[in-house]
Amino acid sequence: MMWNGWLTTLSVLAVTCATSPIGGALGDPSSTGGLIHAVHQFENGTWVENIASRANGNLLVTLLDRPDLYEIDPRSPNATRLIHHFSGFTSLFGISETTQDVFAVAAGNFTSSGGPVTGSFAIWKVVLGRQGEAQVVKVTDIPEAMFLNGMTSLPAPSPAVLVSDSTRGVVYRVDIATGQYSVALRDDTFLPPHNASLPIGINGIRLKAQHLYYSNTFQKVFGRIPVNTTTGSAVGPYEVVGTDFMIDDFAIDDRNITYAAAGFVNEVFKITQYGKTRLIAGKTNSNSMLGATSAVFGRTWLDEDVLYVTTSGGQASVLEGIYPEGGKVVALYLN
Repeated sequence: MMWNGWLTTLSVLAVTCATSPIGGALGDPSSTGGLIHAVHQFENGTWVENIASRANGNLLVTLLDRPDLYEIDPRSPNATRLIHHFSGFTSLFGISETTQDVFAVAAGNFTSSGGPVTGSFAIWKVVLGRQGEAQVVKVTDIPEAMFLNGMTSLPAPSPAVLVSDSTRGVVYRVDIATGQYSVALRDDTFLPPHNASLPIGINGIRLKAQHLYYSNTFQKVFGRIPVNTTTGSAVGPYEVVGTDFMIDDFAIDDRNITYAAAGFVNEVFKITQYGKTRLIAGKTNSNSMLGATSAVFGRTWLDEDVLYVTTSGGQASVLEGIYPEGGKVVALYLN
């Protein structure tokens, strides 16, 4: 998720993951049969961090190496355009649609050696018009936030999102209409490990069927919590669905099957409700899913079975024969 000083640490972690049984035990990528193609690739040095899909079929992506929000039309990728440059920030993180064509975006700052800057994070609202126009306004600063990362929306009529803080180990509820926010969830499974070389705990979050699903990258935990879909607070016990895989962000289908981006091993795999895993795309020494960061399903009848995956371009990889490239959006046809 970071570069320079943080990239050095991530590179070491990437080698550790690639030589451990965690990545190699998930399956044989040749058995998946899924068609894969690159929808759009950015220039070298670009880290595509997160993704959301619009009702019209277009994709919105946030960048980590610069504070830019882009729109990509999978049917005409050459029409990719910059929606907004968030001046005063270095990076964008989570993104989620609150109502049709209204998106919340997390922005913040990094230093080249120290990673996220406490006190620099804010939530913004982006309203997209039919003619391509965009209205961008700040919702609120969250000065106590240490590392805003993943994001998911609470269902209508609640104009709110849940946002993970990877370093504090909490989830905030942010009202997009008023800017009011509070800690909605906290748990030991959200925290970074005590011996973590990077302070990253809870990462990706998704709300599905009244459960908040979450990944904790360095605890190697994937869990879920039943939540009140208005307040975002827990209404039942925290449950660990699976362990021993380091995942970033993910998408969940209508059968509650999770499709997880595992950027340290350049893979995308699915997780059942019972914690069983199967590799569906990529492999350690391949660039097809090089540094997978997030995923989202298409929303039109043409691509509802297409999983769009973002990548960092492997900027944290130092694997033999694999060289960093520009981050990209990849289409994975599941059927």
